[in-house]
Amino acid sequence: MTNVIHERPGVYSSYDASTAVRGGRAVRTVGVAAKSVSGTAGQVVRLTSYEMGLSAFGEDVEGTPGMSAILKLLFLGGASTVVAVKVDEDDYAAAFRVLQTVENLQVIVCDSGELTVQQALRVSLESASAARADCRGRYERCVHGRPDGAG
Repeated sequence: MTNVIHERPGVYSSYDASTAVRGGRAVRTVGVAAKSVSGTAGQVVRLTSYEMGLSAFGEDVEGTPGMSAILKLLFLGGASTVVAVKVDEDDYAAAFRVLQTVENLQVIVCDSGELTVQQALRVSLESASAARADCRGRYERCVHGRPDGAG
């Protein structure tokens, strides 16, 4: 939809409104756990384009959004890198454990809105966060040279 506004004689402004949003290419990595029609369950696949995702995981079955639907939204939204893991059957917890091993993920999403899956995602994120905090704590103790962590 294009709106043209006549501001004053000889000066016109044209505005184009769109429902698609496209962000800049930020250096952010997004993790995805989702069902797909092809690919190997539990294997990390690093993607930098929607086309790479289609090649690795195939296109979702009509009426059943999954991996390709999420990848399309992420790349349209400006994601630069997506680390994707195919979910085997309904074992989302296994896919979340695989994503825990990937460094520098800013966001993790999945294709399920079921409460048990969302709780498994929360537990996975809390576990990964606690493990990283413990690593930082051990690093601080090493830097200060005191095994008890006192500086």
